[in-house]
Amino acid sequence: MQIRAGHVPLNEYLARFGQSDTPRCDLCWSLRGVYKTDSLHHFLFVCPSYDGYRTDMDFAHGRDARNLPKILANQKHLDALLTYIGRTRRLRTRPGKVLLSSLSALQQS
Repeated sequence: MQIRAGHVPLNEYLARFGQSDTPRCDLCWSLRGVYKTDSLHHFLFVCPSYDGYRTDMDFAHGRDARNLPKILANQKHLDALLTYIGRTRRLRTRPGKVLLSSLSALQQS
């Protein structure tokens, strides 16, 4: 759901709420000296730092490799997308954060 809404912990999104000093991609900046916005599109489809991880995902998606709405609508494509995200370890939350949210939801029901 967060991917669909674009609410993911990447610098572009975090900078809007003061959680990051800059919206730039730290990897592109530190490794290449290039300023690129750390957006969802950049992370999923463009950032050269993740090219090695992206190959399997692109192969699974075929001609829809850069079409996020189609990727999210197809279970096979979604599995490949989530595998890519897991392999990059980029969108990990802090330990316990999900658990605390789950406990809160259980207490309210």
